Amino acid sequence: MRYIEIYEAVSSRIFHYTRVHIALKILTSGEFELASTVGDDAESHYAPKGYPYFLSTTRTRFGGYHTGVSGDAVLFELDGDYYNKRYPGGPVDYYKRRSPDDLHGRVSEAEDRIFSKDNTIPAAIVSMDVWVDAKEKIFPEIKARARKLLLMGKTQGIPTRFFTDDKAWRQGNDRLQGDVSILVGQERTGITYPVKRKDRSLLPWIELIKAKDQSQLSPEADKIRYNVAYRDPSLNAEILSVDMSNSRKPNSQDRGDVVKIINYMQANRMNTVVDLVNKLKAKWSPKQ
Repeated sequence: MRYIEIYEAVSSRIFHYTRVHIALKILTSGEFELASTVGDDAESHYAPKGYPYFLSTTRTRFGGYHTGVSGDAVLFELDGDYYNKRYPGGPVDYYKRRSPDDLHGRVSEAEDRIFSKDNTIPAAIVSMDVWVDAKEKIFPEIKARARKLLLMGKTQGIPTRFFTDDKAWRQGNDRLQGDVSILVGQERTGITYPVKRKDRSLLPWIELIKAKDQSQLSPEADKIRYNVAYRDPSLNAEILSVDMSNSRKPNSQDRGDVVKIINYMQANRMNTVVDLVNKLKAKWSPKQ
């Protein structure tokens, strides 16, 4: 089955949905961090060759991927023409729901994807709509971050609106903007929270890429070295693909490791995980 459905350009007017804390990060850096396609066949089918990263956007304020919001949300309007001049992209019907007859009560995501060779792209923001649910008990930190986001948008000259009703937020209804006075509270400082995370499953692979001698490998990396050198490389490629796919999103704790591996693949003109595993097999197999 072929999944690819890419056209020549994204729409001139596109939207990107995120949460308040991520929007703060975007405005601070001026960039979007992108998801990767490497290791995920369903995603890589959409990407042009040599473009392993993408930003997911929607052509409508009512796209299905942000119908369900919880607590806080941000909808950026982006300059599609800016991206069309610099990046390939176009509509993607990931769930095959483009036809209204096929929706069966579900909402089409109306997705446009922007593809990139790099793991970030500039944030070409036209406007920003921020929503905080006034009906729910919202943590003071969220209110403080929303207030900070509104001020940052104003400072950067981004037209910004604030809503407390999610329907008005989706509609962009100027007459139903919310009262910013509810944004009382402050972010707590000097407090750290334990991060629950899995082991860095991709780190041994980075060791295999960088190490020049077996003595430099950790026990886990050496185990993978043996499997790569002496066993079916397709099995190792499958395992690596799963780990890459699980860590492909920008908010993944292992995203940095994914980027390092993709950087190595790009530098060595590799397009697939199978290419990478075969190269590592050649590197670590006993020399005749």
